[in-house]
Amino acid sequence: REENYPDRQVAFVECVKKWSAAMILITRNIRSIGIKQLENLLRHTLEFEFTEISMNIIRTLELYYGTIEGNQRKFSELEETLLELEEAWLAERKAERLYCNLVMHYVSTRADKYAASEKAKEYFAQVQPLMQRHQAFKVHFFGYLINTVIYDSLHEYDRMELVCLDAVAFFEGKKYHSGMVQQTFYYNLLTCYLNTRQFEKGLPYFHQLESLVEENSFNWFKLQELYLMTAMHSEKYREGL
Repeated sequence: REENYPDRQVAFVECVKKWSAAMILITRNIRSIGIKQLENLLRHTLEFEFTEISMNIIRTLELYYGTIEGNQRKFSELEETLLELEEAWLAERKAERLYCNLVMHYVSTRADKYAASEKAKEYFAQVQPLMQRHQAFKVHFFGYLINTVIYDSLHEYDRMELVCLDAVAFFEGKKYHSGMVQQTFYYNLLTCYLNTRQFEKGLPYFHQLESLVEENSFNWFKLQELYLMTAMHSEKYREGL
């Protein structure tokens, strides 16, 4: 069932299931039905910006239209889309790789915080042009995360807040929503408001996050802890109860 504002994580699972089913049909020589399913699925994987799945679908369709149907027009259209996706995929990989390197060597260790901020600046300078060129989900997700490290490392929470708000605004402009994005950047915003003692500004994000996490889970308790700390630091003792 299609929704007006679907969840990206739920859509990913459904798309993988449909892709697997279509490939089973094709490998068992029920080719016409499998190809039709892939063509219908491609529209959704492109809309949700599932780059790798879209590339796999197009490669299969190209083989079909190039070697079996001999449809030059269809093949050329698919090849044009595939080239664009390959460029976006390389951008996604670079942003993801830089963020992982940053976390492994600077954020998750006892590295000097100034060094972490400087390395994040260096990495963000590489990712920022990719964010300007591509609207792909992962490019911006990891790009914004790298940008937050610049200010988080130096405890410049006012500037970190602006980065998180920009990230939230960008992803809210998509045709889908992502719980992963909300949990990441809403939580970062709550951290900013804790350190700047702005309880009221963090309250809406707390309520939205609370609806996303399972009650009594680890993330739920971490969220309650952050809420309590923010209330105490803001002298909102009654709300903290």
